[in-house]
Amino acid sequence: PPPPPPPPPPPPTFFFNDTASTAIYTILFVGSVRCVLDTAADILGVKLIHLDYHDQLKAAEGFDGHVPHAQKLILELKNIIDKVQPDAIITWGPDGVTTHMDHRLVGASVTQVFVSQKWKNSMKLYFFGVPSDMLDSQKVKTLRGQERSFLNVQIPFTWDQYDKAYQSLLCHESQYPAEVVMKMKEDRKSFGNRIYLRQFISSKKVKNRLF
Repeated sequence: PPPPPPPPPPPPTFFFNDTASTAIYTILFVGSVRCVLDTAADILGVKLIHLDYHDQLKAAEGFDGHVPHAQKLILELKNIIDKVQPDAIITWGPDGVTTHMDHRLVGASVTQVFVSQKWKNSMKLYFFGVPSDMLDSQKVKTLRGQERSFLNVQIPFTWDQYDKAYQSLLCHESQYPAEVVMKMKEDRKSFGNRIYLRQFISSKKVKNRLF
């Protein structure tokens, strides 16, 4: 019989450094080999850390398969954050952009680590988002949109940075053929040269009632 297919690649963590700060971007690529991820990271100028986890964190194996796997991911993310002590973490929100199970699981895991303790530095947590008013149908707005007022961080980017981002995406040819990347790039232009984020903010005041 033919050999079994190789296991899906692990979810990588990208580290981005500028002159004054460090940010962790937690994302997930499935179906891309490590050399492809390394090439894409080199284009973006980021450090890549590979973690050894199964696609969908073994959800198909039920409680006994998924839960230990998911708990291991949370603990390993905690170790990385402890070591790096980033100034900011950027991850997926509850929408996962495309309602993708892996995106949502990774975002929830990162959020759990962040809220599990008080951090020594002034670390900030951000969720990537898309303003609802930029999406067409009510169905898509509900599935992946955010009311613009919740997106309290809006960061401009240059078109050179825009080109570099899509150049790195071209490395993932098995998932994103060149013609698909070009269409995604063209469609994204309608959103303008701005990244929308929602900062996780907790109130300093403790209330004793809901209303």
